[in-house]
Amino acid sequence: MKPTGKDRRTILVVNRDPAVLLLLQKLLATADCRVLLAGAKGPAIRLMRQHHIRLDLILLDVHVPGITGQEMQDEIMSIRPGIPLLLISAFVDGEFIRVKVRGRAGLLEAVRQALEVRPKTMTAARA
Repeated sequence: MKPTGKDRRTILVVNRDPAVLLLLQKLLATADCRVLLAGAKGPAIRLMRQHHIRLDLILLDVHVPGITGQEMQDEIMSIRPGIPLLLISAFVDGEFIRVKVRGRAGLLEAVRQALEVRPKTMTAARA
């Protein structure tokens, strides 16, 4: 997963924890991804509505303040139908597909698969 130039993938990371945002930004940059960060629903929605910004994947914390993970997912799909969405959290409850992610390699593999397969929804839960 090392695209260059115009093939470089853009990933929007939505997470309430600034430390997690920075960690994911650094990790995804190692895979040569362009990373956009949002710490809450409002900034994430504003970025998604800017249709001139190419988004290839959204990494979403299922615990966004003020909205449930399902509500946020529904809103994302209404703005960017069909965009791959990888739900991430330390604890996941609900009716999502679970992908156990262990460490850097596990997360990058889950991102690679989401970009290649373009699934409706995948959930990554840290073990």
